[in-house]
Amino acid sequence: MRQLSIILQWIDRIAFLPIFSLCFCSGICLIKYTHIPFLFLYLFAWILLIISFIFIRHKVSIWLLLTLAVLLGGLFLSNTYILHFPHIRNFTFYKSEAVTVRGVVSSFPQIKPNFSSFVFNAQELTWAGKIYPVCGKVLVRIFRKENVSYADQLILAGRLFRPYQPKHTRFPYRDYLENQDIYSILTVSKNRAIKYLGKGEINPFKFSAYKIRKKSQDILFDNLKPTQAGIFSAMILGERSKIALGLRRLFLQTGTMHILAISGLHVGIVAFILDLLLKVLRIRRHPRFLAIIILLIFYCFLTGARPSVIRAAIMAIVLLVGFLLHREIKASHSLALAGLIILAVNPRQLFNPGFQLSFASVISIVYLSPVIKRLFNTAKVQGYAAILQFASQCFCVSLAAWLGVLPFIIYYFKIVSPVTILANLVVVPYLSLVIALGFSLLFIGIIFPVLAPIFASPANLSIVILIQIIRLFNQIPWAYFYL
Repeated sequence: MRQLSIILQWIDRIAFLPIFSLCFCSGICLIKYTHIPFLFLYLFAWILLIISFIFIRHKVSIWLLLTLAVLLGGLFLSNTYILHFPHIRNFTFYKSEAVTVRGVVSSFPQIKPNFSSFVFNAQELTWAGKIYPVCGKVLVRIFRKENVSYADQLILAGRLFRPYQPKHTRFPYRDYLENQDIYSILTVSKNRAIKYLGKGEINPFKFSAYKIRKKSQDILFDNLKPTQAGIFSAMILGERSKIALGLRRLFLQTGTMHILAISGLHVGIVAFILDLLLKVLRIRRHPRFLAIIILLIFYCFLTGARPSVIRAAIMAIVLLVGFLLHREIKASHSLALAGLIILAVNPRQLFNPGFQLSFASVISIVYLSPVIKRLFNTAKVQGYAAILQFASQCFCVSLAAWLGVLPFIIYYFKIVSPVTILANLVVVPYLSLVIALGFSLLFIGIIFPVLAPIFASPANLSIVILIQIIRLFNQIPWAYFYL
């Protein structure tokens, strides 16, 4: 605990940690658009690091460290571009080729009636009668329902080609896949046989999360209507493929799409529910917080470890550790730390729309909402009743979040939704009840399956009400308009 306290104290005292993170991001962008040689960055970074140690007690050391952060960001991104020859990308061409690939399923498969998709860790490639040892990820698409599972070792025959860029859309699909280290797509026709070789190398933590995720999805779709089950699957498990296109458009037009993507709000509700349950079991403060931290890490694996979930989990964990050690950590510092950790693992996440939207909304809430609150309170709210004061603060937070993500929404989706500010004032508080009902159904469905239909009724009704609320806001004049 003492070591953790020292680390938190160090993090809290580094006033320039958010600036350091910003410089790290600047370095990633610099290399993305200039392609400075890796060797130059590497040598210059070492020189700066040595000089920083020499002038460690001098004011100039701060500027040296910030410059070093830019170089480190560039180095981390440059390193992701280096693919060794056995990488399957080197055997992938624009023109599709007939190949056979042996490997292991490394993601949670998406299985639909006429389509199955998953990420595949390639190990061996057979092409033109020759066998090559390979490595790297492949996005597999099978044009039929195939009940594959995480860690299945398979031999697949199909056509291998580079990801395409869809026309008439600004969404950078090829870049989106490459940000996840996926440079190849393997399509398997519905008549092609698939050979199963048993289980490959298993991550026990991820395998347990996969089993619980699959069990949870079965509970939702066995006890709820398809529409309601799909929305709960998105809000709780991070699986959005079960939501109809028309319903997605409705959430997008009202600016409430974020409730379908697990973020800080969802993780906060999960942490609150876990804390409440552990309190009922009379578990003391320290072991209770430690248990919540472990369960939040597990929840990251359960939901697919998306950037928004990792960011929210890291911030929640830093906050809980601060409570344990009786230290308060600034939200800006925990946010900067979360960004650094995510980008250090995968710098390309900086160009992921989900990463951008997640961090833009939180940055706006942390830095912009206090400014809006001061302006709004000074003008109208001073001296009002407590309930109006609270409502005005919620309005300021909603306005700040909307302004923060607006440029990204316009760029990626070509839509402006002024109704977002009002819609979130109603939807976000109501979402807490919806998620609580969803988790109650899953908990009862796992422990007492016979009682699951009883808890399914209020869960079904909560989603029906949620959709009606969103439709009501969608019908307001000038609620949204496309550009």
